[in-house]
Amino acid sequence: MCDRGNYPVVAFVDDNGVTSEAYPSVCAEKAGKIVFGLEAASLVANEEWNYVRSFKRLLCKPSGLLKIGSTEISPLDLVRGFTKALIHDLKERSNYPKDEPIEEVILATPADAKSWQRFWTLEGFRAAGLDVISVLSEPAAAGVEYADRHGKTFNSVRQKFLVFDLGGGTFDVSLMAFNHRYHELLNHAGINDFGGDNFDQELAQLVMTEAGIDKSSLTQFEYVSLMQSCKFAKESISPNTRKVAVELNGELYPVSVADFYEACAPRLSEAINLAVQVAGDAGELAGIYVVGGASSLPLVGRMLRERFSKRVRRTSYPAASIAIGLAIAFDPTQSVEVSELEASHFGVFRELKSGDDISFDSIFEELRSVQPGSGMTVSKTREYRAAHNIGHYRFAKCATVGQDGSPKGELSLAGEFYFPFDASLRNKKNGLSELEVTRINGEGPMIREEYTLDINGQLTLEILAVESGFRQKHHINFC
Repeated sequence: MCDRGNYPVVAFVDDNGVTSEAYPSVCAEKAGKIVFGLEAASLVANEEWNYVRSFKRLLCKPSGLLKIGSTEISPLDLVRGFTKALIHDLKERSNYPKDEPIEEVILATPADAKSWQRFWTLEGFRAAGLDVISVLSEPAAAGVEYADRHGKTFNSVRQKFLVFDLGGGTFDVSLMAFNHRYHELLNHAGINDFGGDNFDQELAQLVMTEAGIDKSSLTQFEYVSLMQSCKFAKESISPNTRKVAVELNGELYPVSVADFYEACAPRLSEAINLAVQVAGDAGELAGIYVVGGASSLPLVGRMLRERFSKRVRRTSYPAASIAIGLAIAFDPTQSVEVSELEASHFGVFRELKSGDDISFDSIFEELRSVQPGSGMTVSKTREYRAAHNIGHYRFAKCATVGQDGSPKGELSLAGEFYFPFDASLRNKKNGLSELEVTRINGEGPMIREEYTLDINGQLTLEILAVESGFRQKHHINFC
């Protein structure tokens, strides 16, 4: 929360009365019903429920429907369901002030998030009734928290630092620069399928080897229980721990921490090598800031210090550093400015492959070259056959786009419009947002979008149904 210059982290209380500053990104399914967060976490030991850890990983690949247990669900409904559970638990099972509304939110996504991941995250929170002010990358947000807490590490020579973000399901690393209150993200990369869950899997494999059994011989419930036991054992490891005991089917199996570290080292080395590549020729760094729940494993700090010497610092809030950084960045009393890469792009999210994929169509690139006063008018056109009865246009501005076209850096909404592709809906003056979007049977109408950015910085969109001549004009405030 942002509270008069303070940034208290909300604490949640589970069914056992245990308080945590991290909200569990888990879900559970039974007979078509899916529950999330604290309610789902309480069902990890219930054989009747299908339990899914770190479901954020399911969003790493484009897919029309996701399989949760025996139930199929869209990515949008998955994020919306999680967000609604979060809102409920903020009000009923946390120390969040009861009389404070929950309306405006700032989000962060993995640095290497693809178009569909950022779209589903943004739309899922909005569909749950929240006003999303902006979306930053997770390492950039953690970088703001680092600069606020460790400002003395910077000087005229050391103005750059690395954020090493190792969470439960994903890994991100970013090179940041800091100068007074100005934060700039210079380079970043990530691995969408590496995090603390991988450490748990390595420990589980060692336990199964010790027990002389194979994963295929375990039921889903037995394996989930084993993974949960591995998670607790992993989190108990200190720099002096030599062995841990993990429970499997009622028996305890000892595992050497040295063997566990040896199993984890290859993937962790891959992440550290990526960090070295991101740092490039940045010179002497002010620090390497280690955040994320999985960063508590002593092996992480040890291997980072071996590669980067002594300037490795781990946050005091591994599960909340990103949230604190977001609060600081958007606190109007702080005057913090965050720049995620150099250019600004304006575009629209579009569905591909009958809705199985989402792309970001960058209409205007490097907006700085066409800002007001540039003395030019720029036009862009898009033409296509409509595939649905209603066009739902979601416009956004981002810092830049990656080689695959995915938006990168800070993302913010710039406008949202509906257009009736189906001719029978064109007499409706309002209410299109309440109608179901369905696919058109056969060939849809030819649609032309024309975007014009004039010398005064006014962006106009005209949408035309070519055969009928039906058109709409919208003005978009992208600044």
